[in-house]
Amino acid sequence: MKKFIIVIVFLALVNVTPSVVAFSGFDYLDRTGLERTLYLKGYFDGMPGGMALAGMQDKRLIPQCVSSKAFHEFKNDVENYMIINSGSWHQDMYKLIVDMLVQKCGKIRID
Repeated sequence: MKKFIIVIVFLALVNVTPSVVAFSGFDYLDRTGLERTLYLKGYFDGMPGGMALAGMQDKRLIPQCVSSKAFHEFKNDVENYMIINSGSWHQDMYKLIVDMLVQKCGKIRID
């Protein structure tokens, strides 16, 4: 019971924490090549499941051009987007990846 209460208190604190950039493009670039690869691999592998858990799989937020890519293609797309858009490195890495997907695929619709 004590652990349950601690978990509830922790979750309450997390939910009232102001929104900040948790992992920016600068943070991504400060990591080693292996750490970058692992971050992107987690993002790439988690995309379909994350969308399904959020109930968004029917909105086609993951376009066919992304789901048919190999991981190394996705990683190259992200790395190239980061080089071209150096003025956006202060933004959350999640947003940078979504922006890259919108630009690269042009099929993501949010409604």
